[in-house]
Amino acid sequence: MRKRATRDETELEGEGAQLSSSLVRGLGILRAFRP
Repeated sequence: MRKRATRDETELEGEGAQLSSSLVRGLGILRAFRP
């Protein structure tokens, strides 16, 4: 059970990192288009 929990936690962290990076990219694109 412990190994599974740690695995889920690491996977969730990876997904969170991807979401944060994608959000940063979106913000950068929006800023670039703004005058």
